[in-house]
Amino acid sequence: MSTASDNPAMGPDAPASEQPLAAPQTQDAVADPAVADPAVAEPAVAEPAVAEPAVADPAVADPAVAEPVSVKRRRTRDRSLAALLAAAVLVISGAIWQQSDARATSAEVGAEFPAPPGMAQAPTTLKPLWQMSAGASVLVSPYGTVVEADKHTVTGYDALTGDKRWTYSRSNLPICAIGSGDLKSVDWAAGGAVRGILVTYEKNGQCSEVTLLNAATGDRRYQRTSDVPADTKLIFGGSYAGLFSPDLVDLWRYDLVRTANYGNLPTPRSPNTRHLGCTFTDGSIGGNQFATIEHCEATPETANVVLNYADPGSTDEGKKQKWEYDRFTARATIALGAKNAKLLSVTNDEVAVLVSTPAPAVVVYNTAGKELSRTMVLLSAADIAAAAAAGPGTNVAVSDGARYALIGSTLLAVSGDKLDSVWTMPNVVGLPVAVGPDLLVPTADGIVVAGKFNGQIERTLAVDRGGYVGPVQLGVSGSVLVEHRGDMVVALKSE
Repeated sequence: MSTASDNPAMGPDAPASEQPLAAPQTQDAVADPAVADPAVAEPAVAEPAVAEPAVADPAVADPAVAEPVSVKRRRTRDRSLAALLAAAVLVISGAIWQQSDARATSAEVGAEFPAPPGMAQAPTTLKPLWQMSAGASVLVSPYGTVVEADKHTVTGYDALTGDKRWTYSRSNLPICAIGSGDLKSVDWAAGGAVRGILVTYEKNGQCSEVTLLNAATGDRRYQRTSDVPADTKLIFGGSYAGLFSPDLVDLWRYDLVRTANYGNLPTPRSPNTRHLGCTFTDGSIGGNQFATIEHCEATPETANVVLNYADPGSTDEGKKQKWEYDRFTARATIALGAKNAKLLSVTNDEVAVLVSTPAPAVVVYNTAGKELSRTMVLLSAADIAAAAAAGPGTNVAVSDGARYALIGSTLLAVSGDKLDSVWTMPNVVGLPVAVGPDLLVPTADGIVVAGKFNGQIERTLAVDRGGYVGPVQLGVSGSVLVEHRGDMVVALKSE
């Protein structure tokens, strides 16, 4: 029989209708004096209507009572289950958050400040402003910052004072590439180029996490993902930027929308979108096209330069052919007759390539593959081979329509509408920067001031490097020159 102690519906204060019934008269007749009178006892035994409810649990026998009890039990069970599920969700969510990219991402955004005016002319003397230790990756931005990348973190410093302005970090992912195509400070709202600091992080074996940062504040401008392997470098040119690897190139426009995906696509939408059997050793963007130096199984005796549109689907031909970012036809494939080659410059209509054989020369081709000019240069085939093996962007700088490549210790320049203005400068230790009409070139003796388009040396600015001998990466931000020397960054200013 159910009692108040084991039936939650029937405690001591339960209504009379829900209290347990009295004990059956048939079991207690011998102890009750009222049973001595047969007239009284007989009805108690013979009446089943009294005996039947006496042996039954009221909670079960009376549906009107049983239904509320069942509902209440079910509700209690459901609430307990819901609480357990909620707790489980919180635990799982907490575990996911602990390991998530969001938790591992942190940013200290700096205050907005105007970009400094560019240096109008080369200084006459230089004095040190500040210095700091730095890693291998340092960028000097025209927006007034010096940017350093170290493992997981990108930090922006004030070019004039050396004070930290901003940081951006992803503690769970290593940086795989960082770069910038900014030559001048331009309003951030202006399109037409990928402006800012482009940083990519490695995830699952790919250089997949791409973020464009405001160079002045460190604020995130655009983000996207990529499918290029981790062995990659950033390239910039014209209105585009992208990731370059030995078998895949991924290009984007100013807002990081993909415009071209070329090579061994990891997840092709259709089999004929893949470009297989070739290894890429160099890549460059200029105007509306990009070029690659390719070594293919079908032509092992020569390197090829292949020309493609940077945004195939946006061209008149692309619209007619219904090209897409991963499905288009190359504009030209040109056999160079040399195994070692370095891209120097790309325009809308031409490409300039440095080749090692049959003799070191700068060769210019049009988009039909026709050779337009060939200029011999005093460079060794070994230095050309080393520069070619270094990959894109490593030793080529762009400045106001001219391109400068460091081949061994010789600066090679290409400029002009037809890319046929070629000159060299020996004994340099780094790539140059343009200041007004001049070119500033780091050498072992200091910084040479030369003509931007002819290389004619005017004078040398003395720089005390404290006994340092080695490569120098030179940059300019406003009125400040910045040298990256090994593990040190030194800011210099006109006295």
